[in-house]
Amino acid sequence: MTDKVLITAAYRGELEALRDLPPNWIAEPCGIGGVAAAAGLAMLVAMHQPGRIIVLGTCGALGRGLSIGSLVAPKIVRWVDPGVLNGTAHMPPNVYKALQIAPWPGLPPAVCLQTPSVTLAADHATRLATLTEPGLPVVEHLELYSMAFVAHTFGLPISAILGVTNAVGPTGHRDWVQNHKRVETLVQEAVFKYDRPNRPAPSPLDGPVIRPHIPIAKPKAPSQGPAGPNGDSPPAPGGPQRKWLAENN
Repeated sequence: MTDKVLITAAYRGELEALRDLPPNWIAEPCGIGGVAAAAGLAMLVAMHQPGRIIVLGTCGALGRGLSIGSLVAPKIVRWVDPGVLNGTAHMPPNVYKALQIAPWPGLPPAVCLQTPSVTLAADHATRLATLTEPGLPVVEHLELYSMAFVAHTFGLPISAILGVTNAVGPTGHRDWVQNHKRVETLVQEAVFKYDRPNRPAPSPLDGPVIRPHIPIAKPKAPSQGPAGPNGDSPPAPGGPQRKWLAENN
C-alpha cells in the first residue's frame, strides 16, 4: 500500500490555505455536487494512486449541539433525498446503504447526510435531523457520501474534517456565503493541529488498492438509535422516515 495521501474537497477554496504539506501529500479538489465529486475523486485516485483520502469541507448543522465554526469528523455518512423521506418520491430500497469512515484524532464524531441540494425548507430540515445516532450531531454536506462510496470501491481508508457554516434551513445559503471563508480556514488549520507530530493514524479500513472494475463488499451499516444530536430526543421518524431508515441500514 502506498504512503501517498490525497487531501480533497469540493472546490479549491477549501484547500488553498494548506501550507507545507509533506512531500507525499497531494491536495486537489474533486468537484461540487455528488456526481462531480464521485467522478473527480475516481479520476484523482487513478492518477495519483494514494494510500488514503482526507476530505475537507464545510457543512450545515441539523438540530442542536453545533455552532458556527464547530469542527466535526463524521463517522457515518448517508445519502438522503428529502422527497423520499416525506413520501413524495421513491428510491428502490438498499440502493444507498450507510457507510462508515475513519475518525479524526481530537475531533468529535458526527452523522453526515448527503443531500442532492442545499436544504432550505424548515420542515425538510426537521425530518433530516431525525436521521441520527445516539449522542451524535447531524450535518448536511453535498459530496461526502459520494466521496466515501468511491473510497470504499477502491478499498481506500477515508476520513473527513467538516466545519459548520450555517444551520440548515431558510437562511442556510445566506449564512454560508457570510461564513464559509473563515470556516474553511479553520478546517484547513485543523489538518495537523491535533496530531502534528505523528499525523493522522491509519484507518482500520486500510487495505490494498482495488481497481474500480473489481467490486468489493461494502461495510455493514451501523444500527440505528433513538436519540438525536448531542443526546437530545428529536421527534420519532414518521412513516416515510421510518420506512427509509429500515430499508437503508
